[in-house]
Amino acid sequence: ITDEESFLTAITRTGSVPPGKRGAVKAAVPVLAPGEAVPNVVLVADDGRETTLASRRGSFVLVTFIYTRCPLPDYCPRMDTYFKGVQDAVTRSPRLKNQVRLLSISFDPDFDTPARLQAHARQRGADPAVWQFATAPPDRVAAFGARFGLEVIREGVDGSSITHNLRTALVGRDGTLVKTYNGNGWSPDEVVR
Repeated sequence: ITDEESFLTAITRTGSVPPGKRGAVKAAVPVLAPGEAVPNVVLVADDGRETTLASRRGSFVLVTFIYTRCPLPDYCPRMDTYFKGVQDAVTRSPRLKNQVRLLSISFDPDFDTPARLQAHARQRGADPAVWQFATAPPDRVAAFGARFGLEVIREGVDGSSITHNLRTALVGRDGTLVKTYNGNGWSPDEVVR
């Protein structure tokens, strides 16, 4: 792990399992396609108040999924950096200033309490008028995130070891999906355009 990225340097094969033998397969959740309505979700915001995705209708909403203790700089910390870049571009643009909202949803509510999210938001330079952090019970965040292709795997006795992919979604003013960005290969400029 460096300050900018994480990567594997050595892989040792320890065995294999035939397809279908690993365990029960979860039913696939249909992933949203552009133009489909994004379901509403009830969250607890970093200010401790209940908030919903629907409360942001009328604005474009960029949504991503993170957790504040993510150790990999090219995962959640990079999403924070990208969101800060989008926020800065939006606040400088008279055309976009009141048209875009950012929402970072934590899938680690046991650690990412509203107080921790609020401190994290301050540390990352989030303007609460534009960018809010929120969370909800893990099953609610998992069900909502799955609609965008988010996968979260909790391991360890207390579930604190978290493996996840990255999904960021642009939701239109009407509450429909405009685009899903997979991974960290997108840029703030791309989203702003």
